[in-house]
Amino acid sequence: VRSLDNNIALAIEAADITSEDYEVTKTETDDKMTSVKISYGYPVYITCGDITHEITFFGGSVEEALKDAGFTPDKYDFVEPSLNTVITETTYIDYTNIDYVKSTKTEVIPHSTKKVYTTSLKEGEKKVAREGKDGVKKVTLVEKLVNGVSVETTESYKVISKPTTKKISIGKKATTTSTKGHISTLSSKKEIE
Repeated sequence: VRSLDNNIALAIEAADITSEDYEVTKTETDDKMTSVKISYGYPVYITCGDITHEITFFGGSVEEALKDAGFTPDKYDFVEPSLNTVITETTYIDYTNIDYVKSTKTEVIPHSTKKVYTTSLKEGEKKVAREGKDGVKKVTLVEKLVNGVSVETTESYKVISKPTTKKISIGKKATTTSTKGHISTLSSKKEIE
């Protein structure tokens, strides 16, 4: 729009614009003339999950339209048409927001107990030969969120310290056997997990 009036508002009014979806993108005024560049808007529909957002867009790329609607796409997100596609008319955009949330925690690895039967102790007597100690592992969880909904979780772990087995000696009665007039005492050790 060009007008001999230096007042920009009057220049726009003189252009008799009937659409309400316009944006003044550039104005220049010199001593004799006012130039106003006006861009007309058109609807852009952005679907994210089950919700469709409508914005009035005045031109630019899909990425700019998403930002105008409050979305910030990253390398994990799916966008169709692609982010660098130039929009020049009513457009429908499919946007899938994909996020990966990582968390870590430590967990105890319980120790086991081993029982060893021996004749070196009185029958039924128990003695802790070695104390057990629990181990520790670091667990990493990665949760995949699609449009804010958890769809997958992967778990991995790394052992920080291994558990030590507790060893208990338990006394048992020595076994006696007799063979043709000879008596012998057998002692034995038997391990049971």
